[in-house]
Amino acid sequence: MKLKEFGVIGVGAIGFFALSFTGFEWMALGFLLICAIIFVALLVGKSKAYTVSISTYRVITLAALLLIVGHALRFAVDYDRRNSQKEILLEIRSTIERGVAKSDIMEKGFYIYRSVEMGEHESIIDASKAIIGDRLLENNVYLSDFDKSQIEWPTSNDDDADFFYSLNEEEDLLTFIVVANIPPGANPEYENRNGNRGRMEMEFLVSREGVTYEILN
Repeated sequence: MKLKEFGVIGVGAIGFFALSFTGFEWMALGFLLICAIIFVALLVGKSKAYTVSISTYRVITLAALLLIVGHALRFAVDYDRRNSQKEILLEIRSTIERGVAKSDIMEKGFYIYRSVEMGEHESIIDASKAIIGDRLLENNVYLSDFDKSQIEWPTSNDDDADFFYSLNEEEDLLTFIVVANIPPGANPEYENRNGNRGRMEMEFLVSREGVTYEILN
């Protein structure tokens, strides 16, 4: 091997490790594949001078071409599979986020609604303050069951859903807004309640008519 081949190997190695350490694993693999293609092409080109006949050279060239195409197709399939797996994981996360929010808020909402229906409280607002008043924090932040468990048993997470509330005394209405910080919503330009953009957002309304649920994005 001469300078060109060593140069390709060096550039490939440096580029691969540089991209890998900065978090661009798939770009690193793609760059390495391109360098490998160039390296094989250089070797095939030099092999012409050492082959006995043109037919032998053509066989070598065809074998190299098949090798290159096979690896390129494998890379494309793996990359596409990676995207599919990412979409599946996001869909699973969306389902979990909806389930957690509905389990928490629907339960509290029905309890508030039921207490008004049974005459235990005069209004949705009064019932909300009496039943979940300790969870209605400053800046309209709602302390969810998950948030409460995080306080008692801290683990991580800046990636969990954000919960907000608002009390409308004129309409006797309690509103919850839940913003998931990972799963995307239908509209990537949607302005979320927590300042993010394009994330999944849900709304829960607790009124004298009952508890309703809607996905805003």
